[in-house]
Amino acid sequence: MAKLKSTKDNLTKIKGIGPKIQGLLNAKGINTFKDLATAKKTTLNAILVEAGPRFKMHDPSTWMKQAKELAKPTSTPKTTLSKAKPKTTPKPKAKPEAKPKASSKSKAKPKTSPKPKAKPTTSESASKIKVGELDSPRFKKIMKDLHNNVDDLTRLTVRKYRKKAKRDAEKMIRDMKKDLRRWTRMLERGELTTRDFEYLVQSHIASAKMSKLEQSGLAIIRLHNFRNALCDIIIDTIFGLVLRGLA
Repeated sequence: MAKLKSTKDNLTKIKGIGPKIQGLLNAKGINTFKDLATAKKTTLNAILVEAGPRFKMHDPSTWMKQAKELAKPTSTPKTTLSKAKPKTTPKPKAKPEAKPKASSKSKAKPKTSPKPKAKPTTSESASKIKVGELDSPRFKKIMKDLHNNVDDLTRLTVRKYRKKAKRDAEKMIRDMKKDLRRWTRMLERGELTTRDFEYLVQSHIASAKMSKLEQSGLAIIRLHNFRNALCDIIIDTIFGLVLRGLA
């Protein structure tokens, strides 16, 4: 059993594959990037269709190329790290030679001493700004994928009530946008487990109103199934980006 676990790769690194789709692929014997790289698109489509309408809308056309790229660079990071380490060792030897020179000029440089105190504060504030700028496009990508997946979901599940379902679903996502951003950051930092994240999303969607669909006369069972499918789409979309970035 230990050998089987060691041969499995984290397929959620591939864009479009979440934890649930990874489970479907593993169940069919696709456990590594090499397995996925050599798989046929027709085989992947068959697995998704067999899993149900929720997975049928995913497009696996780019999964094989991504898997080929991820199967190669396993040996390269080790060599780059080994080469980078000896370069850092000679640097401390050069620094002590520069320090005695500065000691002779220490009497002439008391006026410049306040300047280095101002520099770290500006670099720290600049680094905080950069982090915020890099974070917002990633979350915009999540929101864009969510809206696209909702459009596919309504087209496949509630065709007759598609427009009303799309309005309710998009309004629900907009209302929980701030919470999703906060939960996603907590998930990345390890302050929130995947189970806790799923519970938060499920409880929010269960209590949210879907006025357009409820007024349309859609059967309660179909409305309940649509809520569950919407919840799974939100979880899979965010897990597909966040867990791929953490791995």
